[in-house]
Amino acid sequence: MATASSEMVAQLSKDATTVKSALAKFGKHLESAEDDAPSRAMIGKVADKFKLIQPQIEKFDREIKEKPPRFPEDGAYRDRRKDVTALLALLPKIAKQVALEQAQAKSGVSISVVSAAENEIVIKDKKLAQALKAVARGDKGRTGPKDGDLPEFNHIHIGGNAKWNLLFNPKNKVVYGTVDFHIDSGMAKSQQEKVKKVAKRSGGKITVIVNGDDIRKG
Repeated sequence: MATASSEMVAQLSKDATTVKSALAKFGKHLESAEDDAPSRAMIGKVADKFKLIQPQIEKFDREIKEKPPRFPEDGAYRDRRKDVTALLALLPKIAKQVALEQAQAKSGVSISVVSAAENEIVIKDKKLAQALKAVARGDKGRTGPKDGDLPEFNHIHIGGNAKWNLLFNPKNKVVYGTVDFHIDSGMAKSQQEKVKKVAKRSGGKITVIVNGDDIRKG
């Protein structure tokens, strides 16, 4: 049965250490990152996979150092080699996202809001701040509902609450405002009119800066 060489095992162990070190660094970032920061899910995916394969890689490394050495079966080695190579390929993408989040944590996130929505948006609310940052980073939220005389708009459940919604244009990321009821095709007539009024807001815009939980006019 074919086996992996000591050099191959040594390189695999070295690459696994690179992944482990990167995860430790990313973990420090997560201590201060937002709960819904994209990097959290990205890092978690890599960490979960590495946790599964790490024991076998450590076993390879330990057994190759025995006297006489015990070499891993080639198929098992190649499976782990493939896994680690895939994880290494994800590290630069995660590092880029982490750097972006760190920069945003210092300077804040900018987003365009129609002037008519200022009193609804420029308030102190952690959940609204998270929703605004989701729009800024390109989260599409939920569509419509569509209506023939309405411009395109999507909405995000603020804090996961379907009865508090942030309306915005998914293409240019302009925020129209909020409504305090569930948006669906079965809305009452008055609610339908309110959605139309908010979604049709136009004219002047303000820049809003979201930094942590703080929302302020730029």
